[in-house]
Amino acid sequence: LRMADEVLAVELGEYEELAGRDLRVFTYAPGVVATAMQESIRATSLDDFPRRAKFEDLHANDQLADPRAPAREIADRLEAGPGPAHEVARLGG
Repeated sequence: LRMADEVLAVELGEYEELAGRDLRVFTYAPGVVATAMQESIRATSLDDFPRRAKFEDLHANDQLADPRAPAREIADRLEAGPGPAHEVARLGG
């Protein structure tokens, strides 16, 4: 997905019909976030999801991001106003 964002950012500048429009691409990687999906993954049988142990370990070791953290970072970034044409960020970065 990151490469798709990079290609999109480049291609946006190449289309004449988009000239003069303020279009930007923001790529954000929040990490593994404590969501209902994570709860569902940990409740899934190993037959259906053999990699379940990885997500059980992240939960047991308190390595899931609180959902408010990425939400706050994205909101702060949007409130900061226009940024570069293409920006890449990670949670806490």
